[in-house]
Amino acid sequence: TCWEKVGPLDERFHFYGQDLDLCLRVRQAGWRVALVPDFRVMHHHGASICASGDQSGTGGGRQNLELLWTDLLRWAHKHRGKRWAGRAVLALALGGILRLLFHSALAPFQPLDERPSYREQGQALRTALAAVFRWRRAATASNTPAE
Repeated sequence: TCWEKVGPLDERFHFYGQDLDLCLRVRQAGWRVALVPDFRVMHHHGASICASGDQSGTGGGRQNLELLWTDLLRWAHKHRGKRWAGRAVLALALGGILRLLFHSALAPFQPLDERPSYREQGQALRTALAAVFRWRRAATASNTPAE
């Protein structure tokens, strides 16, 4: 079977990259990856990524940027190499910094009742950026994808 030929999900990915990695390995093994439109999967209350009662880890019902960005870097390093992953680090860092700057500039204009959630989103951006820089240092030091 396909699973036996390409192997299981790569456990080095924390959450977001397993499907990308698996699909690429499936294609490299000669199988076809297809979308089955009528197939449905239900995640009860976001239970697949629940952190401290928060469904997303960001306080806003969004993706967990730290896990998303580091898994994308892990995937880039694994499938495209060190140089490509280095460019991905730069793109994520620049995009994250710009996003954080705009986020900070808009903070005073947020309605009072939305400010706590807005602050949590800003903290999620800062945490994700820090993770990108940690990933880069670890990958550079060990010459392998950071764990």
